[in-house]
Amino acid sequence: MDVLENQEDSVVNRDLFIKLMRVSYRKDVIGMLDWAEEVSSATKDRQKLFLEYALHMVRQSMLKNYTGDQLTRLTQDEDAFLANFARFITGNNLREFMQSFSDSHYHIERNANSKILFTNISFQVMRYIHAA
Repeated sequence: MDVLENQEDSVVNRDLFIKLMRVSYRKDVIGMLDWAEEVSSATKDRQKLFLEYALHMVRQSMLKNYTGDQLTRLTQDEDAFLANFARFITGNNLREFMQSFSDSHYHIERNANSKILFTNISFQVMRYIHAA
């Protein structure tokens, strides 16, 4: 049962991550607010899992940029997405991405208002992507 649940979480997290990056890249404010609403309706544990997944994807993007596919650990779908997306994670914005997702994980752990937190993340991601 755990393996099946883990795979389901992974697919949901991947879809949420891709959706966040796409609406943030397009500067689609309504889409960003809808995304924040969707994520904030999940349980606290699922929110933390999403943030850990986002950190994983940012790390994998940097590895893909600097080593090609030598050190990346990705599923086929993740690899297909990062083929085009990884170039938006650079040395100019890596620290900001990592700090935002890490700080958000900390704040969720301490009962922050998740709707405000994820709305803030979406606007931060929009800024970071366009700073690449």
